[in-house]
Amino acid sequence: MIEFDGSSQLPITKSKEVSMFRRQTLVLLLFFVLFATPALTEGINIAFVDATKIFDEFPETEKATQALNEEVKAKREEIDKLQSEIERLQEKLATNPLLREEERMKQQEAVNMKKQKLAMVAEEARKGLVEKEQALTKRIIDKITKTIEAIAKEKGIDLVVEKNSIVYGNERLDITKEVIERLGK
Repeated sequence: MIEFDGSSQLPITKSKEVSMFRRQTLVLLLFFVLFATPALTEGINIAFVDATKIFDEFPETEKATQALNEEVKAKREEIDKLQSEIERLQEKLATNPLLREEERMKQQEAVNMKKQKLAMVAEEARKGLVEKEQALTKRIIDKITKTIEAIAKEKGIDLVVEKNSIVYGNERLDITKEVIERLGK
C-alpha cells in the first residue's frame, strides 16, 4: 500500500513492498546471469596462455638477455675506466701539497670535467640500454603475439586471454605449451 507524506507529493512505500521488489529484481538478474549469459557466449571458443612463461621460455628471450648483458658489461667497463681516471687525478691532487694555486685549480678543473663526462656517459648508457631493452622486448612480444594469433586462427579460437587475468580456467583451454613449442621451432 502506498502512503503519502503530508509534507510532499511523493509517495512513500512500505518496507515490505521495497523488499519484495528487490527480491524480484535479484531473481531476474540471477536468471539472466545463469541462463542468458551462456546463450550469448554459445559458440565462442576461448583459450588462455601464460604470457610470462612463454616469454621466459622463448629462446630469443635468452639471446636478447645475453646481448643486453654484454652491452651492460661494456658500458660498465667504460664507466669504471672514467671513474678510475677521476680517482687517480684526485689522488694526485691530494698527495701533492706543493702545487701552486694556479696548477691546483687547473687539476681540480680537470677532475670536475671528468666527473661531468662520467655523469653524461652514465646517463647516455642508461638511456641507451633502456631503449635497447624496450626494442628487444617489443620484438619478442610481437613474435609471441603473432604465434598466438596463428594458433588461435588454426584452432578456431575466438578469444585468447592471459592466464593471470582469469580466476579459473580448465587446463584443456591452456595453449601455452603449444605456443612455446611453436616458438622453439
